Amino acid sequence: MATCDGKVMIESGGKTANVTCSRWEELGASIAWHSEMAEATQTPTTFRLLNPPGGGAQQMFTVGTSPSPAASSHSLDSARKTMSTSPCGRTPLCAQIREVFSSISRESASLNASGKKALVVIASDGASSDGDVAAALRLFRDLPVWVVIRLCTDEDAVVNYWNGIDEELELDMDVLDDLCGEAAEANRENGWLTYGRPLHQLREWGVTAKEFDLLDERTFNGVEARAFLNLILGDGKGRRKFGSV
Repeated sequence: MATCDGKVMIESGGKTANVTCSRWEELGASIAWHSEMAEATQTPTTFRLLNPPGGGAQQMFTVGTSPSPAASSHSLDSARKTMSTSPCGRTPLCAQIREVFSSISRESASLNASGKKALVVIASDGASSDGDVAAALRLFRDLPVWVVIRLCTDEDAVVNYWNGIDEELELDMDVLDDLCGEAAEANRENGWLTYGRPLHQLREWGVTAKEFDLLDERTFNGVEARAFLNLILGDGKGRRKFGSV
């Protein structure tokens, strides 16, 4: 995560530019947006680091659970403090995935009853160091879950590793690169679309409409392009339906 091949968008003087940074800093910018969105929408969201951070920061923290301004500020401070530390250790993904599975299993009846899904976002720049991650993710197949793999690297070996897992599993899952990488892939297949940050953040947030998953995988036909535009612009009656998480 300390490798400096990450990218963040910096706004200054009314202009936006991509700046090279570490993978950890790229992830930190993403988590800052997610935590602020979770607080603004009061969407309960738990963040888990794979390894204990230094400096007294928490390995796990939750945001979006209290409308109190003081509690909200405290939650966001926890997020900032955790992401200000430096990453360390190996990649024990499987252990964390099993813990998340246990947590969601306890809520599955309630989620099914309300027609909702839990969103699981896994941010990684490599392979799991504690076992078969595909086997661990397979536990989610019978749960109301949508999985997003947020890659923090452009290394072909890592991208191929996670894409292979996506193809192997019968699981609702989307593998995402950073904004620049996804924009290049989407424009290669659907050059009529300007792939910007709001669209990318929406996919990171866990939108479940299949058109968003297919956007960078194949060229849309007319029906698919219209369905996608209806999701973004509405159906003429002010209605949008991205899917519930």
